[in-house]
Amino acid sequence: MPPELTSPRYKLVYANRERIKAAGAEHGASVALTGSVARGEDRDASEDHEASDIDLWVEDFIADDEMAPQLATRLSNAFKQILSPYSVDMRGVTKQERPIPGFPVGPEHEKHMRRDAISIDQLPPP
Repeated sequence: MPPELTSPRYKLVYANRERIKAAGAEHGASVALTGSVARGEDRDASEDHEASDIDLWVEDFIADDEMAPQLATRLSNAFKQILSPYSVDMRGVTKQERPIPGFPVGPEHEKHMRRDAISIDQLPPP
């Protein structure tokens, strides 16, 4: 049974999916929602835990080696602007399947992010 995707974070991502997709496309990248928001498990801050962030998985990021860190930061900042006021965590890989420069991801974290990923193009309505 699919998770219930009705949180304010999910609704914001869904409402801005075309802007998110366009920001990724500027760098040849496809974007997916992943993490607790994609699983329908995100929550607000409480005494017991921090607020959930919005996790985005980026694939096929294109940038030459020299400019890659600056372009990756620019893309991350675009996502943060689109999805404000929530925190955004971007991770992903280049066309060569290397981590995006400046946004490292370990093998186990990558595995979980890929497992939970829902393409921005395929998000179900809230």
